[in-house]
Amino acid sequence: MTIVSTRVFKQINPHACPVVYKTDRLVGAGGAPIKDVGLTKLDISLGPLQVARDIMVADIEDDALLGYDILKGKIGRPADILLSQNRILLDGMEIPIFQVGKIGKARRVVVAENMTVPGHAEAVVSVYI
Repeated sequence: MTIVSTRVFKQINPHACPVVYKTDRLVGAGGAPIKDVGLTKLDISLGPLQVARDIMVADIEDDALLGYDILKGKIGRPADILLSQNRILLDGMEIPIFQVGKIGKARRVVVAENMTVPGHAEAVVSVYI
């Protein structure tokens, strides 16, 4: 699931701010609870791509964490994340990416569902986006 920080969410105009619904508690990779505000419907822009999704609002350090709910694409074809070229290809669009601060810092994300590893796979690598 995609998460937006509480800090970023508070920057939305109060008159245009969507309703937030309380949900189950979030738990970090180490099992520690994450303070969350709840779930809301947001329209977000990723470069030229506009998407409307249910987004979790929580106290996280970064502005946002893109989840598989967005990165899987509209038609189920996952994003191609090309860090060496500073871009993401998603739904036929090119989204420019760039790193801002925090060089060398990575986090582990745990997905709460089963994953099928294709035959001849040599490794599964954890990735921070």
